[in-house]
Amino acid sequence: SLGESTAVFALKAWTARDEMLCRMNASTLFTHHLAGPCDAARATWGLKENEAVDWVSGVIDCPEAVVKKALTGRKRVYLLIVNTLNECVVGGNRTAVEELVKTLGCRFFPLSHVTAVHCEVVQQVKKPYRDLHLFETTARDLTFYSCAWAGAYEIGTQSAADAILAQALGTIDFPRVIHAAYQDGVRIFLEMGPGNSCTR
Repeated sequence: SLGESTAVFALKAWTARDEMLCRMNASTLFTHHLAGPCDAARATWGLKENEAVDWVSGVIDCPEAVVKKALTGRKRVYLLIVNTLNECVVGGNRTAVEELVKTLGCRFFPLSHVTAVHCEVVQQVKKPYRDLHLFETTARDLTFYSCAWAGAYEIGTQSAADAILAQALGTIDFPRVIHAAYQDGVRIFLEMGPGNSCTR
């Protein structure tokens, strides 16, 4: 998910890297709202100020359909990312996540230093999150894909911010993006992220 905004900078559609750093340093999005005490999750779940959110995320070896079925009726736990046809990332309150994993009978690989994104929690901070990603764009002779919309879009100041917000608000389905690009004729895929988490 962070790779999408990183790619917009790396491919020079956005060029204001120093400005992004200044915005990040001034923002409480990733120190209080979506990380740390996770105040956005606290508000979403209706917790009191002294109640801990205890947010955890991890990779599980289960297909999307199986995870979605097991999530029916559960609260405070989310399908965050579909990595592959047989691997997903889930997150939420620790107890709720542990109960989901136990029900699924799958393996759970915890992820460290992750934020509470790709779910309804971001609704609490959607305006500042979008504003953080509002930058003038430079025209590039490239096709950009949105992992939220699972397809190509014409990149611009508003559309880029919308794309980044959209993927923070809901589940990322990475195979859908790959299939869409393949249908468009793409045949070479390079994974730039850490640990070859999808191509492995």
